[in-house]
Amino acid sequence: ADDGLISSGVLPNEDHTFQRRDRVEVLRSDLSAFSCEVVHEASAVSVTRVWGGPSVVVHPTSGPSAVVPTPSKSRPSVGLDPPTKTHSLPYIYTALSKPVGLPGIHEFTAMGLLDDRMIDYFDSENQVKVPRQEWMRERLPADYWDKGTQSRKSKQQWFKVNIGILMERMRQNDSDLHVLQWMHGCEGETQPDGTLRFVRGVDMYAYDGNDFLSFDDRSGVWVAPIPEALLTKRKWDSVQVLKEYTKGYLENECIDWLSKFLNYEQQQPRNTCMYDI
Repeated sequence: ADDGLISSGVLPNEDHTFQRRDRVEVLRSDLSAFSCEVVHEASAVSVTRVWGGPSVVVHPTSGPSAVVPTPSKSRPSVGLDPPTKTHSLPYIYTALSKPVGLPGIHEFTAMGLLDDRMIDYFDSENQVKVPRQEWMRERLPADYWDKGTQSRKSKQQWFKVNIGILMERMRQNDSDLHVLQWMHGCEGETQPDGTLRFVRGVDMYAYDGNDFLSFDDRSGVWVAPIPEALLTKRKWDSVQVLKEYTKGYLENECIDWLSKFLNYEQQQPRNTCMYDI
């Protein structure tokens, strides 16, 4: 930031991938050598490119960027009991403080994910919630999508208002790009009888790529990791019905939808393909 670095933060693309753009201005009169290094810890790939030169790709084998094996979500079976497996249903909302004029990047997007597969999508340009899986389109009635569209439109306005509040609270310049994100959902574990047991809920906000506020579903309070979020924490903690609704949604309603979606997906013939608009 001291060098004038401007970052878009992590933004979703329409093809289920993500992007981030960072830029800094350099004077033509500056004759220094410049290079850009990108370290992607999850894949243990480091790319360094010298301005005007070729890219150098490094695959580190040790250190903080090394690949760490991901533990399996399935547990080994004991006796004749079937193995348990964890499933997830998160919803991710991303709002920008202003248009960026880039293809596929909208001021507001919302998507639902079932075990990391996108199942529905909404953006501020098309203004309609649509299915991204064939079984979602076939099994859910038209009023589900109508209500979902109205809900997404309302959330789009909520995000627009609250980005303005946060920018004013942090005394930020409205000429810069700011990003407010919200992720909420649940994880459930299959039981021997086929039912889902609630494992944990997630309800968290990020602002400009940093954690801003999250809900502790065990203690039923909001957690503020930065001073700028304390005002929101105190306000939301004082609304008992909000805490009860959030906890109830994560532990009950979300799990019900997760179970229903898994059932719909399992009943779908294997030769069907993704439904995109």
